Amino acid sequence: MTIYFSMPFYPVSYKTHFYSGHLAVSINETVYQIFNPKMLKSNFIVSKMPVYNWLHEEKVRWVDKNRVSSTYRFVNLYGKSEKKRTLVYFIRINDVSENNKLYYEEYFNSIEEKYQKKQIAFSIYKNNCVSLLNPIFYNEGILKKNLLNIIPVSAFKNILKVCKANNRDFISGKIMEIESNYRIHKFCLGIFRRYPEKKLDSVLQIS
Repeated sequence: MTIYFSMPFYPVSYKTHFYSGHLAVSINETVYQIFNPKMLKSNFIVSKMPVYNWLHEEKVRWVDKNRVSSTYRFVNLYGKSEKKRTLVYFIRINDVSENNKLYYEEYFNSIEEKYQKKQIAFSIYKNNCVSLLNPIFYNEGILKKNLLNIIPVSAFKNILKVCKANNRDFISGKIMEIESNYRIHKFCLGIFRRYPEKKLDSVLQIS
């Protein structure tokens, strides 16, 4: 299982004001993400796509539910792959049991089912890219409950801290292939300094 944190970014053509960044999880080479359906004008809340497509593929359409099959729900913001738009940090945990992986996959299916039944709705305060992922991290024992875990980068940093303290089998790093027509925001919610990527590099001990 791999946890990804994507830095808040914006296209050079116009500056956006989303400063929280984004969390995603991959299980068995499939990446799961929670998105705002209203913002994407999509009919789903859980994006589910192969990791390779998420990191490397570029498409004209932002959202495509049936590109491969009804199993997948693709999201390519700005038609770009994740690594071309922003910096992507990761923590890959190698000792997650197969039973837990199956449980987490079913958990994402249950989120989508609840959304389709109108039992949950996306909001910036709950049912978002961090609050719906945290139960997985708590169950796996890689995150301790903390009020700051509602912030994506704070949850990411806390996961790294617990993995180190508990001697979990993991590796961490950064994927950096951002194109010149995208920029990283100089502020990231949860990192209280300018140029937040430098702080996260330091936390992950990336030189």
